[in-house]
Amino acid sequence: MFLNQSIEEIISIVLLIVVFFLISNLMSFLFLKEKKETKIGVKTIIPNLIFYSTIFILYKLAILKNLNIAVFSPNENYEKKWLIISFIISYIFATFLEVFFYNLLSKSKLAKSYIKLICLLNLISLSTILIIFYPKSYVDKNIKSYERILFIPDKFELKLFDNSIVKIDSACSSKNIYTDDSKDFSYEFRIPIIKKESDRMLYSFRLLDKSLEIGGSSEDENCISISIKSIENEIVVVFVQKNPNPNIGWKKEIITDTILFKKVKIENRKAGYYGDTDCDCIQH
Repeated sequence: MFLNQSIEEIISIVLLIVVFFLISNLMSFLFLKEKKETKIGVKTIIPNLIFYSTIFILYKLAILKNLNIAVFSPNENYEKKWLIISFIISYIFATFLEVFFYNLLSKSKLAKSYIKLICLLNLISLSTILIIFYPKSYVDKNIKSYERILFIPDKFELKLFDNSIVKIDSACSSKNIYTDDSKDFSYEFRIPIIKKESDRMLYSFRLLDKSLEIGGSSEDENCISISIKSIENEIVVVFVQKNPNPNIGWKKEIITDTILFKKVKIENRKAGYYGDTDCDCIQH
């Protein structure tokens, strides 16, 4: 299991593995020299090479299979349990292979005192990697619950100039409830796009009341998100289309519909993600 998917974190972990490989070699060399062991180079490099190669292979497999925890989700306790189990299994498995294959390849056994040192160095290196790259918590501990507010539009289908149809559904927003009674500075008003048969660049959604909008809007494949200052009982949104005249386009957009969203329901929920689709507004 790897702890973060970003390329920067992956490179950092790989570099740290290399650093610990070099440190473990140095510590092993000094220990064996103090014990006046023979074949110090072989006994130093081969076991450490086996251990860190195994860790690197397990890490690459985790990336390929997408077994990761980049941040803790609301199921934090469950994920922590599996993180600890994965750590213990990786540590035992890699250390066992280190000792087993050295004994098999060299046809000689490592001294018990050296095996204890190997186990200690392996534990320190893996624990340090875990501590440095420990996952961040997804859950804001200061949020005890939140309200999900649902809005019903007065129309669900919008016609474009090319006669294609854009379908929308119930919109929603949310308001966090904090343990210290603090308030959100802005809210996200989300409109799910259920069906789109035309070029997404031909239309947009805006608030009729510009004073309510803060920070503009954003969108992904099936969701329009507009930042608002406050959550009102009614929110009016205008449907804007690109001017069909190619010489004008978005220089002079055309408002073709006005949509009235009425607040119809407030749900109090525990903090977390509920798996709702379409902007987190609709359960299927």
